[in-house]
Amino acid sequence: VYKNKYYGLRIFKGPEKVITFGGITITLHSPAEFFVTDFQGRRTGFDPITNTSYEEIPGAFYGDEGLEDLTSDSPGAEWKMFDVAEPADGSYETTVTGTASGTYRLRIRTWDREAEDQGQADFDGIPTAPGVVHKYTFTYSATPGTPMQLSGGFDGHGQRPSDVNKFLTYANPSS
Repeated sequence: VYKNKYYGLRIFKGPEKVITFGGITITLHSPAEFFVTDFQGRRTGFDPITNTSYEEIPGAFYGDEGLEDLTSDSPGAEWKMFDVAEPADGSYETTVTGTASGTYRLRIRTWDREAEDQGQADFDGIPTAPGVVHKYTFTYSATPGTPMQLSGGFDGHGQRPSDVNKFLTYANPSS
């Protein structure tokens, strides 16, 4: 991380010191929890409906991140984060489940193996409540020049003013 920008992961392997880049990072500012399911059905994250933590996707990390005021020791902003270096190419589904009434912010970002940004999707001000489930599906490819393909969580683009569109959102148009 440099100047609040994430440029990729460096993983060192074996005696030849191969440096790899690429990956998937998902952040969620709650009141919600989430887990990610890969194309093989493996999951990583937390499902508050079943109160189950998953750690099945190889090389993936899920946990709480946050900032703290070091002078007063008071907690600052907190968020949940999923990160995986060298993910397998394929489809991934992010399942966001509300844990309280309010709105959440979700960011999905991917990089190819040459550390080039493949795309970023930001969903901000999404209304939720306890037990409400939203699903976002995206396709990842490590091949340079392949943009992230995303479905779900889009603004309905129905009427003006734009705040009316929040009423016309849908979470998973493919199902």
